[in-house]
Formats: sequence, structure tokens, C-alpha cells
Amino acid sequence: MDMLDYRTYIGLGILAFLIVSLILRSKRGYRIPVWSIMALAAFVTVMSGLVGLEEMGYVIDIDVVLFLIGMFSLVGLAESSGLLEMVSVWFISRFKRSHDLVLASSILFGLLAAFAMNDTVALIGPPIAYTISKIARASPNMMFLLLAFSITIGSVMTPIGNPQNILVAENSGIQAPFITFVFKLSAPTLLNLIIVPLILLKIFKVKNEKIEVGLIPQETIKDRRDALLAALV
Repeated sequence: MDMLDYRTYIGLGILAFLIVSLILRSKRGYRIPVWSIMALAAFVTVMSGLVGLEEMGYVIDIDVVLFLIGMFSLVGLAESSGLLEMVSVWFISRFKRSHDLVLASSILFGLLAAFAMNDTVALIGPPIAYTISKIARASPNMMFLLLAFSITIGSVMTPIGNPQNILVAENSGIQAPFITFVFKLSAPTLLNLIIVPLILLKIFKVKNEKIEVGLIPQETIKDRRDALLAALV
């Protein structure tokens, strides 16, 4: 077996392991942490020689890793301080009909993903999506699907929308990447952010009912100092 065949079989084996593990994890009662699956796959990748120790500095972009750590830390602070809950209540109170709220949510999630990275919105979005589903009397499954679609669509619009875009912007030599991304991709992104909620509203048969919100956004803040710090950062 030559080296090309060896690396190919190892790569296919790791890919199969990831797919099977993630499918099994989605089943009820199988709760192995995602990080442990990924760590084992990375360990096998290095130990099998698929990626050599001397190559690790090239396949791991430390700037992207540090950026993600910073964003996740910020999200944790915003959630624990009550800032996320305040934002969700304020946002929901702007709308009077459920269909308008769902449509605006798609655009909100998409634009947040474009400018705050999709991983960040995937972390802060579920509690907001769940709250919206209750207020709009819609299925939580529909709102979680809307969140997933919206952040995926919205993240393509800017070079900071997802880690892949960051790598493309850094290594492709694109002049003024932020302006180029937005100029080329803003129109199709916004169009899809409008189409997706309309399709989901039709599939899940959500009625366009009147929205009533009895909460005051400021009352949801648990720690004003941390909320202010998270908002400023």
C-alpha cells in the first residue's frame, strides 16, 4: 500500500467515525460530548501521520482560535448578566404580529452572524429563538431551524461571518475584503433571509396572531456592570 492510499484510507476512516459518532449522539440516551469526539479524531489524525507534528503550525490558525475564544467568553458574560434576555425582550416588543416577528428574526440572526460570527450567534441564539417561539406561538423546532438557516446564510456576507471566510480573506489576496464581500453578497444574502422564514411559516402553518409582551427589558438585567461591559466590548 503506497502512502497516497494509506492517507486516503485513514482520512475516510476518520470521516466515517465523525459521521457515525454525531449521528449516534443525536439519538436519545447517547450523550458523549462533541469536544471528546473531535479530540479523538484529531488525535488519530496526528498519530496516524495524516498530519505530521511539524505541520500542525500550518493547519491550525491560532488567530482564528483566539478570536473564537474571545467571542465565546463575551457571549458567556452577556448571557450570565441578563443582557441577552434584555435584548430578546426588547426585540420582541417591537412587533405586533407573529409573522412580522419571525421574518425580522431571520434578518436579525443573519445580520448578527455576518458581523459577530455565526458561531457566536449559534451560541447566543437558541434562548432568543425559544423565547420568540413562545411569544409568536410557533413551534420551537421551526425557530431553531430558522436560526440554523439564518446564521448559515448571513455568515457568508462578510469576511468575519465564519472562520472559513476569515481564512479566505487572509490568504486569497482580495483587496478590501470587507467591502468586496458585502458588495457582492449582501443582495443574495438578504433575499434568502426573507425567503427562508416565509417557507418555514408555510410548512409549520404558523398563524399570524397578535403579539402581547408584558415584560420590561431593563428588568431582565441581573448584573448591570457585566451587562455594560459585554455591551461595550
